[in-house]
Amino acid sequence: MKRRTGPSVSLFHGGSAGRGDSPLYRETYRRIRAIILDGTVCAGDRLPSARAMAQDLRVSRNTIEAAFGQLRSEGYVERRVGSGTFVSGNVPKVPQVSRRRPAKVPGIAATIVAHSREKGLRALSRRGRESSAPPPDVAADTDASFGVCRPGLDLFPTQLWNRIAARRMRRSMGDLLDEQSPNGLASLRTAIASYLRLARGVRCSPEQIVVVTSTQQAIDLVARLLVDAGDKVWLEEPCYTGARYAFAAAGARIVPVPVDVAGMDVDRGAARDPRARLAYVTPSHQFPLGVTMTLERRLALIRWANSANSWILEDDYDSELRYDGRPLAALQGIDDSERVLYVGTFNKIMFPSLRLAYLVVPPDLVEPVTSARRWMDGYTTALNQAVMADFVHDGHFGTHVRAMREAYRERRDALQEAVATYVPQHVRLGARDGGMHVVGWLPKRANAPALAERCARRGLYLRDVAGYYAGRPPGPGLVLNFASAPPNRIARGVRVLGQELGVK
Repeated sequence: MKRRTGPSVSLFHGGSAGRGDSPLYRETYRRIRAIILDGTVCAGDRLPSARAMAQDLRVSRNTIEAAFGQLRSEGYVERRVGSGTFVSGNVPKVPQVSRRRPAKVPGIAATIVAHSREKGLRALSRRGRESSAPPPDVAADTDASFGVCRPGLDLFPTQLWNRIAARRMRRSMGDLLDEQSPNGLASLRTAIASYLRLARGVRCSPEQIVVVTSTQQAIDLVARLLVDAGDKVWLEEPCYTGARYAFAAAGARIVPVPVDVAGMDVDRGAARDPRARLAYVTPSHQFPLGVTMTLERRLALIRWANSANSWILEDDYDSELRYDGRPLAALQGIDDSERVLYVGTFNKIMFPSLRLAYLVVPPDLVEPVTSARRWMDGYTTALNQAVMADFVHDGHFGTHVRAMREAYRERRDALQEAVATYVPQHVRLGARDGGMHVVGWLPKRANAPALAERCARRGLYLRDVAGYYAGRPPGPGLVLNFASAPPNRIARGVRVLGQELGVK
């Protein structure tokens, strides 16, 4: 059988094994064995070379060789010198009560993935299938250039953080070993409240703050507490996919509300469903388009929430990073009716594994949100909370934000210059006044998914903007993150993009 080739796919949705601490080669072995046992590949079929399969599955060649070795020792495959690896003619067939062969796909790697997904998803509920779909926000490689929402880890003051952590461990580690309050350490909530009042214009007390692990957890908490199955929820169009998954998992009926240069179009939202239960917005820096919601639209949104007796969830995920003009005050700060719940995160401006974010809620929601947090996962790691509190109280956070703002401005400018130099007729950059990314709009006939896949094979991980739309996007485009790479790597990345676009 001729070797079949297929698209570059990730067997494990990001490179980690799917069964706890199982070695990656064991997981690969199980997946290949599964398609042999159910007859997807038959006795005598030739498997791709270890090199080709490693490239297709995005694992190392040693991983494939180890998997092949295990399969050979158990009699599933035969290794023939100079010819390759073949399915053994003596493979025992496992009886299947009801077996559906995966749809025909162009490559053995894609066959493995299709088979694995079918097996893994058949026992899930409808909501489970919806909420477990892999989002487009996660880069396939943790070291990926241009990976969406990845900060510049090369810029983080690691030594300073380590000194503060060591000091905190010496002074109060015993207290941090015990169970903690589900709403977070008082010292961190006090630091967050002070910062939000000064930097973001948020009106809150420490008692209104609930510390969580991520923006995603905050959204999920709000969806669980405020949305019943069948309730309508306004989501920006396009929108952060994590919000769409969270509200869909809660049984909400999603109402996409278009975003233009002024932000979410409140009038069109009201025309589509005037009595929606909640509206989710990113007003300071819309994700992924990067536009800022105007004051007129903000006031209109608050008026709508009052008239409809609805809630607003404001996601302020990277508002500190504004390069042209001063950061805009939060929507929550102009809400006199306490309709706005505010979400912020340290994971973007600091580092992803910190796992610290916060939810600011109206006073009457503090108790139910805290109780719900207790039943979800209890509380956030105390040591990271304590170190972050010291980092803020001692003034280091403000210094770090200013340093990141300057560094990211330089990297944004490098992206603009590289696009103007290498792909001026092929990439049009969208709004770029702040944040960590910008949308690069492509020529109308460009195939964005195929382009992103080709770039990924060369270590450049871009995201198709269509993945953030519930409907059809206005045109093909890619999300370009400039924060995670220094200027010279940004220039190289844009050259790669130009080569894949066919620019000469």
